[in-house]
Amino acid sequence: MICPLRPRGPRGGPGARMVGAIGSAAVRPGMSGPRRGVAGGKRAGRARERFVGEGERSRRGLASRAPGFSPGASGASGPPSGSQGATRHGWVWRGHRCEYVTAGCGATSIVLVHGFGASSGQWRDNVPAVAAAGYKVYAVDLLGFGGSAKPDLAAEGGYSTALWAAQLQDFVQEFVGSNGQAVLVGNSIGSIASLMAVASASTVSTGPSSIRGLCLVNCAIGMNSKAVVDEQPIFAPLFWLIDFIFRTSLGRRLFERTRDRENLRKALRGVYASNQARVDDALVNQFAEPALQDGAYEAFAGILTGAPGPRPERLALDVDSAFPLLLLWGEQDRVTPLSGPVGRFFAARADDPRATGTSMVRLPGLGHCPMDEDPDVFNPPLLAWLAHQFPSASA
Repeated sequence: MICPLRPRGPRGGPGARMVGAIGSAAVRPGMSGPRRGVAGGKRAGRARERFVGEGERSRRGLASRAPGFSPGASGASGPPSGSQGATRHGWVWRGHRCEYVTAGCGATSIVLVHGFGASSGQWRDNVPAVAAAGYKVYAVDLLGFGGSAKPDLAAEGGYSTALWAAQLQDFVQEFVGSNGQAVLVGNSIGSIASLMAVASASTVSTGPSSIRGLCLVNCAIGMNSKAVVDEQPIFAPLFWLIDFIFRTSLGRRLFERTRDRENLRKALRGVYASNQARVDDALVNQFAEPALQDGAYEAFAGILTGAPGPRPERLALDVDSAFPLLLLWGEQDRVTPLSGPVGRFFAARADDPRATGTSMVRLPGLGHCPMDEDPDVFNPPLLAWLAHQFPSASA
C-alpha cells in the first residue's frame, strides 16, 4: 500500500473541498514507553477487557512511539520527524473551514473526535501511538472548536450533535471513501456525535457505511448538560437562567472569565482526576487560544444553550448488537460517572451476552479525558481492540 504524506483529496461529497495543508505540526517528544500489563501500568493491569489475547501485539506497536505534534489549535511550525510525523490540514465543509490532523498509513482509518471546548490537540499522545501501530489516523476539529470556523448558526438551526454527526459522516466519505473502512473514537460530546453518526447511518438507507467500528470514551449525556433534566427536573430552572444570561451582556462577561487561562487551568484540574501534571501550559493553550478567535463566544453560547439532542442510550439502540463497540471509561469521571445513567447503561450493555460486539474497559484512577490524562494507560487497550477487530499490516 502507498500512503501519501498528505491525505487523499475530497471525493466530491456535499459541500466539502480540500484547502490544503496548513503546515507540518511541530515535533513534541512522546511520553515514556508503555508500562507493563495489557492496559499499561499497575492500575491499568486491573482493567477489565475481553480481548486480552491481543495485548502483546498492541504493546509492540506502542513501543515504537512516533513523534507527537504541537497541541496548538490552529496550525504550528516545524517539520515532522519520522514516518509518523503529524501534519495539519484544512477542508471546507458546508461553506466553513474545518481543520484536522493526520498521521500514519494503513488500510483502516482511525478518526479521533474531541470533546467540549477541546480540539484535535488533546489527542497529542494518541495520534502517534495509533499511527505507529499501522493505522491511518485523523484527529478532527469539530465545527465551532479548535482551529475550525466558529460561525453563528442561530439562523441555520444552531449547533447540534446531529450537525457534528453529519460532519463526521462527510469527513469519512471524503477522506476514507466508500471502499475504505473507518473507526470513530470519540470523547465526551465527540462520543455522542460519533455514536449518532453510526446510529443514523444504520437507520437511513444511504448505501453501505465506511464506519465499521466505534469507541466511546466517557460518553457525554448530550451536547450540553440540559439532558440531566430528564432524571432531575429540579434543575430545569437553572438551565432557564443560563439561557437568559447568555441572551444578555452578562453572558459575554462570563465567557471572558471562562477563557482566562488560570480559570481554564482550574477547570481542567477538576476534569483530570489524578494526573495533574498533564494539565500543562500546552493543554491550557489548546482551550484558551480557540476561545480568542472570531465567533468563539457565539459558538460557545449556541452550544451551551442549545437543545441537548438525543440521549446516547436512545442512539445506542439503533446500533446492532454485533457492531464492534469499545467503551473506555475513566472510573473517576465526575462529568459522566460510571454510576450515572449513561455509565450504567453502557456497563449493562457490555455485560449483556446478546451484545456480542460490545466490550468495556474501566480505567482506574482516571477522569473524563483518560486518553490525555494518562496515554500510557489508555493507548494499550485501544490498540489491543483495534488489533483484534481491525488487524493492521504491521500487527
